[in-house]
Amino acid sequence: LPNSRLGNFLSDAILWRSHQATSVNIDFAFLLNENIRSGWKPAENSSLTQQDIDALMPPIDFFKTRNSGLPLVHIYIDGSTLQKLLEINSSVYPLKGPNYFLHFAGLKAQYNTSRILFNRVTGAVRNTSTQLSGPISFAADQLYSVVFDWITAQRLLVMHRMTSGFLKMDFLDKNGEPVEDLKKFLLNANKNHISFQQAITDYCATFSDMNGNGLADIPQKYESVQNRIEVQSSMNLHNFMQNPSFVMIVLIVISLLMLIGVIAVIVILVRRIRA
Repeated sequence: LPNSRLGNFLSDAILWRSHQATSVNIDFAFLLNENIRSGWKPAENSSLTQQDIDALMPPIDFFKTRNSGLPLVHIYIDGSTLQKLLEINSSVYPLKGPNYFLHFAGLKAQYNTSRILFNRVTGAVRNTSTQLSGPISFAADQLYSVVFDWITAQRLLVMHRMTSGFLKMDFLDKNGEPVEDLKKFLLNANKNHISFQQAITDYCATFSDMNGNGLADIPQKYESVQNRIEVQSSMNLHNFMQNPSFVMIVLIVISLLMLIGVIAVIVILVRRIRA
């Protein structure tokens, strides 16, 4: 899966700026690859300028508020929707192309490509700036606080249309009630919505000048992809059945019912033969 340095950098910027904007703990940030409109290839002694940032996502005044930029949205999702989100990378991206690769910050996802579509996420763990921590629950009663950019949020809400209903995302408020109007959940600071572009600029402002040339340096952690995605292909029973999705549970139930039906037919036939 094409986890990238740039995708990690941008999703980290969103998560970091979200933490600064609210006292509420933000668990994860997500960004679809289609929102990265230009590439950035850091080379030795290269610079990341404001022009580069604007090129990554051209400023747009979505709501005619004279506050240009792609707004960030802060909502809640349950563990079941989180698992569906992560399924995009293993079940939608391979079929629909690179626009549908989902970058994320705050977690590390694990996939088993030997499993069927919409059932390839085997687990996830929290991923802080310094270390990996405990496993993440995909339980439907577990709420997570998350941030998306506006376009990613809109795309995710209609993801069920291109997945035959399998990846239906439920966006919730802090009380677990369905979100009806995303505009009411924009991430704000000083009564203005925080944009994706502003998040990147503010994040870059925290970088230090490491080589004494008078310019802030991009942290060394972005020289690699950081392995936020772990992919395996295993038919091991534990790995194959770990954290089954709704799709897998339905298939198991159908298979069991079919097996019971076959056994019942065999029993009836045997009794008739003996009679």
